[in-house]
Amino acid sequence: MSFPEKAVVLGAGGFVGRELIRLIVLHPNLQVEAALSKSQAGNSIGEIYPEVQGFLGGSFLSPDRFEWSQLSRGKWILFSALSHGETMQVLPSILEEIGENDAMVIDLSGDFRLACRETYQRYYGIKHTRPDWLEKFVYGLPEFNRKKIQGSRFVSNPGCFATAAQLALLPLVDLEKEPLFVAIDAKTGSSGAGIQPRLTTHHPLRANDFRAYKPLEHQHLPEIEQMWNQLGGSSLTSISFVSQMAPLVRGIFVSTHVFFSEPPSEDHLVKCFQDAYAESPFVRLVPESPSLTEVWGTNRCDLSIHVRGGKVLICSAIDNLIKGAAGQAIQNSNLMAGWPEISGLQVPPPRPV
Repeated sequence: MSFPEKAVVLGAGGFVGRELIRLIVLHPNLQVEAALSKSQAGNSIGEIYPEVQGFLGGSFLSPDRFEWSQLSRGKWILFSALSHGETMQVLPSILEEIGENDAMVIDLSGDFRLACRETYQRYYGIKHTRPDWLEKFVYGLPEFNRKKIQGSRFVSNPGCFATAAQLALLPLVDLEKEPLFVAIDAKTGSSGAGIQPRLTTHHPLRANDFRAYKPLEHQHLPEIEQMWNQLGGSSLTSISFVSQMAPLVRGIFVSTHVFFSEPPSEDHLVKCFQDAYAESPFVRLVPESPSLTEVWGTNRCDLSIHVRGGKVLICSAIDNLIKGAAGQAIQNSNLMAGWPEISGLQVPPPRPV
């Protein structure tokens, strides 16, 4: 597999696109060749994103005016940070224009995460128009799909909630004792709702509020169930997922309650997780509850395990824009290209925040 060097960010005007650009300019093997955004086309990248001034010049380009054919020449990687529904309309036609070449694609929308188009329509509320492309994409959860991601040309980045929840849940697949019921309680900051403000997501309107949304019907639930089943998790395990809006900007904190008929010991669970993540540089087991400030600005997921009187709780914390999106995309690009998995991502969190 050839090594891509030039990066194109499609949907560069959003929060995730912004983080992709920031991470790419710090990456030893990648350079931003084009930042594509309809909303910011013509504006200076450094003026809109002052944090990359001195690292990156030039202006945002409109996707409609970008010469996509140049991706058929040389080594490229395309990071697509478009919205759900928009991606499946745009991306296949772009890739068909590029043709078979060295270009690699990481999609950060939900359009190619689910193998079943009927499930997609149920949870995303729209019909999937390109089911013929679903099999092309590998699900990009590196800790459990590393071998499939390596050498792949098309990767679908997991959802932010799904990432934090699966890293807490999936090691349990290897337990002899099968969970009967899993209740995933997930809280997220306002940046997870995207850059366009809405009445229920705009930070001034939610800063002092707390609410659940899409209870038991969030689109990341079928992602979690799909991976659980693919890894051989028990079909008898029932999984519940509730997402909640927390009064903060960044971060996801997930409390995963696991119910067994005979729960394993804490020592056994800790050993199970240690084995599962022995080769995973971005997952860390911590003795007490994870803290969001310890993962902000990093590609890390912190996990803690608690067993008390037959009750099992696994807590996980990530930065929703990094490990939950842009950072995981960079991690996937490293695996796809054959670079060290940690390239461009070894950054400690800032303190205090």
